[in-house]
Amino acid sequence: AIQSNYTRMTAAAASRLGLKCHIQLEERVPDTDDLHRTSGNVLLDRLMGAELHFYPEGEDEKGADLELERISEGIRKKGGKPYVIHLGPGHPPLGALGYIDAAIEFFSQIKEKRLKIDEIVIPSGSGQTHAGLLFGFRTLGNPVRITGNCHRRDAHHQKKRIAGVLEDIAELLTMPNPTTEKDIVLFDGVLAPGYGQLNDATREAIQLAAQKEALFCDPVYSGKAMAGMMALIRKGDINRDSKILFWHTGGQPAIFAYGNKLF
Repeated sequence: AIQSNYTRMTAAAASRLGLKCHIQLEERVPDTDDLHRTSGNVLLDRLMGAELHFYPEGEDEKGADLELERISEGIRKKGGKPYVIHLGPGHPPLGALGYIDAAIEFFSQIKEKRLKIDEIVIPSGSGQTHAGLLFGFRTLGNPVRITGNCHRRDAHHQKKRIAGVLEDIAELLTMPNPTTEKDIVLFDGVLAPGYGQLNDATREAIQLAAQKEALFCDPVYSGKAMAGMMALIRKGDINRDSKILFWHTGGQPAIFAYGNKLF
């Protein structure tokens, strides 16, 4: 997407390593204005020297990956050696491995501090974060419920996505999949009107987190995840007295791209 957190972090890593970075941004959010297209993550991408490419169909993951191959072939013809990070399913879920490591690190921390966590709430988009954490916690024998808030597709379709990534992780690590279908818990009550599009619940959550905790949540992922957590508490699906870990996945630069829509 135009305000991609992942590609901005990739550009940052490439900058530190002295590598040229090409970023392909898919048109996934309708009716974007100049602020959305020039501020936030896009501004940081440009500051770090990344070369930006744009793909017109935000939901065409297969086509977007083919376009990445076309871009990489052009780099090869000029003598470069590109490393392609694909978007869609069908490729090794390397990104999810980072969240398995995160689960291991967090598990050791709660053991050391003797903390009890009743539930973890996370954003659930590409599936790498959700599946990686779930795979990691279940491999460690921790049964804590992990609720993913849908950001791109409804719970029915997202469940299939997460299940597929979990199987891909098991294949990549050559080990059994430690999860079951019941482990995949999703909530899509604050998804509408769609990916990267604000709603009243998300505006409320972003403002409340900032005003009460100085915690800044972006409109695409952490803001909607916070809104989803609040909705689940209000519905009674999460007990008000339970100990919840809200897993903040970053994304603060994107707040500036939505500055004219937050109030």
